[in-house]
Amino acid sequence: MLVDKGLLKIVPVKVLNDQGGGTFTQITQGTLYANQEAKKLIDAGWFVVYNYSLGGGGMSTDMENALKEAEMLGVYVCAAAGNTGSTPVQYPGKSKHASAIAALMQSGSGVQRAPYSTYGPEIFLAAPGSMVL
Repeated sequence: MLVDKGLLKIVPVKVLNDQGGGTFTQITQGTLYANQEAKKLIDAGWFVVYNYSLGGGGMSTDMENALKEAEMLGVYVCAAAGNTGSTPVQYPGKSKHASAIAALMQSGSGVQRAPYSTYGPEIFLAAPGSMVL
């Protein structure tokens, strides 16, 4: 395992409550904190990835600025496309400073877009979301 070999560091930043709810103010504050930590890690030679498994609501200017700062630091930002089962891709996945990720699901006919996964032209890639063996 990469963590055991010292090749991977996981630094969780909790921004949502125990029911999975929160505000973009909380998410922005978590991102700004992560940016401070990312700068230290990047300066030490690490590659940093942010994974936002959340989405919804309109664009937040403060959040957009925090994502831009992360990108300028060299952070790769990926974010869930959303769980609406339709379009458009939700924020922060639709940010120009993030890669939107759709969810895949295995069915009797193979692997396909999960019915709950949001989709649209902003999608960068699709990855296992549920029931993928």
